[in-house]
Amino acid sequence: MRLLVNNKKAKYNYELLDKYEAGISLSGNEVKSLALSHGKLDDSYVIIRKNEAYILNLLIPKYKFDTSKVLNETRTRKLLLHKSEILKIDLIKKQQSLVIIPYQIYFVNNKIKVSIYLARPKKRFDKRQTMKEREINKKIRKY
Repeated sequence: MRLLVNNKKAKYNYELLDKYEAGISLSGNEVKSLALSHGKLDDSYVIIRKNEAYILNLLIPKYKFDTSKVLNETRTRKLLLHKSEILKIDLIKKQQSLVIIPYQIYFVNNKIKVSIYLARPKKRFDKRQTMKEREINKKIRKY
């Protein structure tokens, strides 16, 4: 497994619950750009529409040696999941008022995969509590 892109804000903004692995439908130039670790997951999220999963706001910049016209860098891309997984994720999401966020993009056996999480957004006081815990852990490790 070779990590390409990581969502650094995810653990700060969300309480991560269930993990799923999905494939992603990309064009050739997008694959080349991701292979160079160009991309951002910070503001991206997953929606389920008509029993299909899509990732929105995933920024994959144009490959620098590409001569074709510029595509929309944040276009909607389809996630490749089994129908039963999509239905299960959608049911849990609706019952518990959760969101689906992408956490990492990585290579597995020359295939690009996206790890997505069902997550609960943190409130402001939860974020402060997380920061306090990190500071305490740093002080403990220091001594």
